[in-house]
Amino acid sequence: MPSPALSAPQLAAECLRKKLEVSNVDRRFFSKGESTRDEIITTHRFILILEGELRYTLDGVTLRLRAGSQFLVPAWVRRVWTTPAGQGCTITWCEYDDPSEVIRSLLRRRLSPAEQKEEQSAYAKLKALFQKPRDDWHPLHLEAALKAMLTRFLQHAETSAGADQAVVAEDVHPRIKETLRWAHEHFARRDALSGLMQVADLSPNYLRTLFLESTLCTPHEYIEHLRLRHARYLLRETNWQLKRIASEVGYDDPLYFSRLYRRLWKHPPSAERGTPA
Repeated sequence: MPSPALSAPQLAAECLRKKLEVSNVDRRFFSKGESTRDEIITTHRFILILEGELRYTLDGVTLRLRAGSQFLVPAWVRRVWTTPAGQGCTITWCEYDDPSEVIRSLLRRRLSPAEQKEEQSAYAKLKALFQKPRDDWHPLHLEAALKAMLTRFLQHAETSAGADQAVVAEDVHPRIKETLRWAHEHFARRDALSGLMQVADLSPNYLRTLFLESTLCTPHEYIEHLRLRHARYLLRETNWQLKRIASEVGYDDPLYFSRLYRRLWKHPPSAERGTPA
């Protein structure tokens, strides 16, 4: 069963009775050898692999997930993923907040071709709904659609061997959880670093120590990475000029932004314009 403490219906009921807030829905192709850094994620990630393969590592345990795999990665785990060197990978996913935090290990489900077609359509509809203009009904419709997808998933999901040892919510200091959430919402502010320190309300040295323990980087490095990751998204998904993108993520100097971008991603921003979406 997905949890040693709860049956599958109990786990689903506990999860779905809480308010879920969708923060992102997307579909993207990742080229061969592409990867993310080792980091703690602050939202749940509900992912479907459409083509290719991902190597997903949670707290040192690596899983090979192929097309037709649907999996749920809980918030506050340390994760890194990469695509194998020989091929790329197309995935679609949803990021959402779940205050219950009842799901604390990776859950996965292997789909038949018919099931994959059904779920792929559900993700596409969720993405289209996410992109609609916001009004008071918008988050309610998003939540209802996501919960329908999660109900189908949790009915058949299983834990992966070894993946149940991932870092869970209570292993992250409460102040760090608060500051990470704040950083994800406000990283583009020019005073993001000082704002983060005010939210943390800790001494600079102690905050730096806790940050290094939880995220393997300093607060400054974490904000910088959030900015440059969003910049990569904007470079791939928009036709905006570099100066506008730099400003959008918090940098007034596009040349300085370009130097930081090259240092992190090992290529200039202009190289992203040829990356398949």
